[in-house]
Amino acid sequence: MLVPKFKLDQTDQTVTVKIHSPYSNIEDAEVYVEKNEFIFSSTPYHLRLNLPGDIVENDVSVGKYDCDSGYYTFTFDKVNEGEFFKDLDMVTSLLAPKEMTDVTRDLIEIINSGPEESGIVESVEPSRLPNADISFTNHQFAYGFANKTSGSFRNLSGEFPNIFELKTPEEISFGDRKKLMQEYENTKFSSDHYLADYFDEELISPILAYKASWEDIDSSNEIKFTDDELEILKDLPNKEYLLTKEEFDNVTYSLVDIIYAYCFEKRVTCNENTIESSWTINRISGTLSWFAVFSSITETLISCYRRSLIYPIYRNFKLSTKVCNDVETIFKLGRKYIVKCLIEIYQLFNLSQDARYILNQLYMKDFLIFSQKCSEDAYKTIYEDISTMTISKSSLNLDLEEYEDAGKMVQVEEAQILENTIALKVASMKLVDDISKSEINKNTGSEADSDDYSNSSSVSTSSSSSSTSSELDSDDESD
Repeated sequence: MLVPKFKLDQTDQTVTVKIHSPYSNIEDAEVYVEKNEFIFSSTPYHLRLNLPGDIVENDVSVGKYDCDSGYYTFTFDKVNEGEFFKDLDMVTSLLAPKEMTDVTRDLIEIINSGPEESGIVESVEPSRLPNADISFTNHQFAYGFANKTSGSFRNLSGEFPNIFELKTPEEISFGDRKKLMQEYENTKFSSDHYLADYFDEELISPILAYKASWEDIDSSNEIKFTDDELEILKDLPNKEYLLTKEEFDNVTYSLVDIIYAYCFEKRVTCNENTIESSWTINRISGTLSWFAVFSSITETLISCYRRSLIYPIYRNFKLSTKVCNDVETIFKLGRKYIVKCLIEIYQLFNLSQDARYILNQLYMKDFLIFSQKCSEDAYKTIYEDISTMTISKSSLNLDLEEYEDAGKMVQVEEAQILENTIALKVASMKLVDDISKSEINKNTGSEADSDDYSNSSSVSTSSSSSSTSSELDSDDESD
């Protein structure tokens, strides 16, 4: 049976369920309502919902079908008029959960610390991959969402060489992963690339000035899921999670890590996804590349900053800080917008040519389910933690300030060399000009003397001619 696409709306008195089932037979459509349970069935569709409050089917209940749109619309009264039903947009959490098998129950670790401290419900269906086993005794070598997965990953890592930088997570503990990740990052850091972007303000300024879509949202009430987004949410299983306080913190830190990578990609592409978008998110996130497990929000953001200065095409500390402000804004908007971001990441990974769907199986599906169930107070706490935090260049251990000082010194030296070169050229041109003028003056003086001599000779010759002429005339006269 297929789960149809559906939407829910409410007023103070009623709840309306809209169900899209274009291939159903209206003659065999059946609806059942009992307290908070709603069931719709019409071959080949079946929908079972557990609502946040009780509804009742009575004489004023309405049901209709629109042949053109393929939508059934059912309206029922609330048992308690004026009651507000929370999270009707979180459609995955409304789906009736499947019964947990005995095998799954045996794999659940019962803990003493109450999950209500973190806002997570009290049972769990662990995240699993085919042919993978859950191992709580070897927890430090697990991976995936909440580190609930372990088993035969060696074969998978060989099949996805472009996705994971850590190839054998089951052989590396959480602490060793952090150490190896930082050592590997240090070998990948390019001071030349960093300095090029540091001094090229014209390149980075438009990216910093770009106004992201989340900056235009004033209230969470403006956030709505599209039909495509609802289609993805309704196909997810409604699982419950039992997490210790430490596991819950690890999950929320990983969520910050993934959202940071998402914000970076959306900012540098001005919200236009490219064929490299899934690669950028995958690579900037230490969770998705190294199966990293973070122990604090500070450690998480330091990792985000470092990787944003090492891997993507734009590497600038101001940009990394701007993206951190974006993450702060998204967590301030709360659960619904975070779910929208995760849906887009999920879609990008499914469409990736490098088979990043494996990241959806290991992480993103469970993050989508978890994020719908996580309390708004938990998101508010993360927002407050990020808003009061400042990441310095020195905390990244990449010697950024030293490289910048060296780069500035080189610029000063180059400026001095250029200035000296220009001064030498100017002086050389002046010298050539002076020499040219001297030659011109000298030549002008010689020509003047020559003219005087010529004129003198001319006068003398003229006098001689006159005298001779007179003598000839005189001789002629005498003759």
